[in-house]
Amino acid sequence: MNTKSFLLFLLILTFFACKTEEKKARKSTENTEKTTEDTTVEKVTEEVKDMDLSKVQNTDVTEEWKTKPAVVLNDQKDGQEITKQLLAAKKPSLDNGRWISTDDSKAGIEIKDGKIILFYKGTETSSNDIYNYELTEHEGVEYLTLTNASGEELKYSILEYAEEILIISYLARGNTLTYTKEK
Repeated sequence: MNTKSFLLFLLILTFFACKTEEKKARKSTENTEKTTEDTTVEKVTEEVKDMDLSKVQNTDVTEEWKTKPAVVLNDQKDGQEITKQLLAAKKPSLDNGRWISTDDSKAGIEIKDGKIILFYKGTETSSNDIYNYELTEHEGVEYLTLTNASGEELKYSILEYAEEILIISYLARGNTLTYTKEK
């Protein structure tokens, strides 16, 4: 990394750090903040363009940063913590409701208070029919993992989830299960 790039990086980093503090201190509307930020970004960009960096010596600072692992490590930890907070704040979930199988009208799934209950009308539901669930996404495919109190785990891919229909594929067998919302 040459000195020009490093100075530009520090300038931009300082700018965003200042803007973060500025936003915390200021209680104005979102539109006003956006307009102010846009104007400031343009102003800083113009200032950087106007700088004469031709006389600044290029220096490779790569080795210098290798001697400061705590700085890099702390930045990584901060980034990981922010990512965890964002994921926790926006944890995906399924809406409460009952879904009836299109293959067997007595079989169904009930989603209630963060749990999934597999039921069959006319039979008693046991504690092993109640599952905690987790929604994940990998390479554009959404997955539903169910785990009951005895540790049994069932994995599905979600093919469709809409207001009136739920289509999932049981990964262990590859069969497709279709449910419609109970009226």
